[in-house]
Amino acid sequence: MLHNLVAAFIGFLTLLYPIAVYFGIQYLEPRKIGLILLGLLLLRVVLVKSDKKHSQLLMLIGIVFCVLAVWSNNLITLRFYPVLISFCLFLIFASSLFYPPPVIERLARLQHPDLPEQGVRYTRSVTQVWFVFFLCN
Repeated sequence: MLHNLVAAFIGFLTLLYPIAVYFGIQYLEPRKIGLILLGLLLLRVVLVKSDKKHSQLLMLIGIVFCVLAVWSNNLITLRFYPVLISFCLFLIFASSLFYPPPVIERLARLQHPDLPEQGVRYTRSVTQVWFVFFLCN
């Protein structure tokens, strides 16, 4: 239980990244902000053991990004992180359209395991909408 709470808290802190960069650049150099994010991601990898390939890939991409941000010590690199997240989500939604079931169907089946065919078609359409959103984003 404590393990899940800590993992959720780290995930929440990671979501606050844009705010942390906005305020952090006034007091810290970009390298230090990158180190903080790298520490959070590494802590999450240690605490959250995931067998899902897309989750492991996202963590790996995030860690590589943080290393690049620390190495470059450039503010532009820090501002690129939200773009990277949108790109990763685009890849997840796109791959789920080619290797079913789509992401939204998986989420829907958590609440309704016996999803009717109409629901399957609808969730595929919603996944396509998210795919387009992340492509444009």
